[in-house]
Amino acid sequence: MTIRGSETAETSNEAIFVCMRTEKAEEPPLKVFVRTLPAGLHAKFSAKTGELDWEKTFGEWLPASGYRNRCHVLECFSEGPYSDEDLDESVTDMHIPIQKEE
Repeated sequence: MTIRGSETAETSNEAIFVCMRTEKAEEPPLKVFVRTLPAGLHAKFSAKTGELDWEKTFGEWLPASGYRNRCHVLECFSEGPYSDEDLDESVTDMHIPIQKEE
């Protein structure tokens, strides 16, 4: 999963996280950190890996939708394929936390 937000926008770097869902955030057993992602409405876009059009999504769809981005964008990669030969079958989902424009 890639999380893009204010802390990555300033440096143009991406932060890649290995994540797991838990019911309750507890002290992690290793040197890791816990981030709670807020619940709410998300717009979901799916495409073959490498084919998500960020410019069209944020430059055209979002401004015309009547919604605005409310926090980090989540980019989730499907499980497998695990070789370069099968990469065309891999799907990426972009989840944009949104809220109605006021």
